[in-house]
Amino acid sequence: MQLRQSLIPLLSLTLLLTSAHAQNNVKYVTDQLQAPIRSAANETSRIVKMLTAGEKLTIVGENRQHYDVIYGDNKSRGWIHKSFVMDEPAAREFVEMAKEEFEPLQKKINALQKETEEKDHLINALKENQKKLEQALDVQTNRVTYLEQINKNAVDIDNDNQVLTERNMQQALELKQLKSENFTLKENKRSDEWLKGASILFAGIVLGTSILPRLLRYRNQKRKWSRY
Repeated sequence: MQLRQSLIPLLSLTLLLTSAHAQNNVKYVTDQLQAPIRSAANETSRIVKMLTAGEKLTIVGENRQHYDVIYGDNKSRGWIHKSFVMDEPAAREFVEMAKEEFEPLQKKINALQKETEEKDHLINALKENQKKLEQALDVQTNRVTYLEQINKNAVDIDNDNQVLTERNMQQALELKQLKSENFTLKENKRSDEWLKGASILFAGIVLGTSILPRLLRYRNQKRKWSRY
């Protein structure tokens, strides 16, 4: 940036020199304090005006020692000795012209520098916002991953619950079946016991009504026979 600020004034000065050399009909009053403008082309003619150093002159004619010139804002006309005239602006005038050329350029450079600083500030702000957004994105990504894991765990738990429910239902059916079989076994046992009891009772009845009376009669008869 500093190099560009240095090059621009130098370039402006170069352009000013080139322009001054190109315009052959334009000359300037020398660095002397004042230069006389005369009414005629000789040193004895009346002085009509004293020009300050660096004032711009337009040459419209000349002789061996004098220039016929137009000067000033009013485009006045007169003669000036060639010793008071030079092709380039006076050093003071040249500096002023350089200042006039330099100031708008410097303002433009300052504006560009300010614009650059504003853009740099904006870029830094955007980078900071990008960093914050990236951090927020990381947080959200981690949260989504956590929620996905929770959801996966919930799905696994639901699947386990379904398996356990089905297993419980299967075990309930098996228990019901076992209870039914147990009940059947108990009923069969009761039937067997009842049959056994009935058989014993029937055997007792048969024994009491048929066999025992015969045994008693046989015993009594045997006793009678033993007496004889």
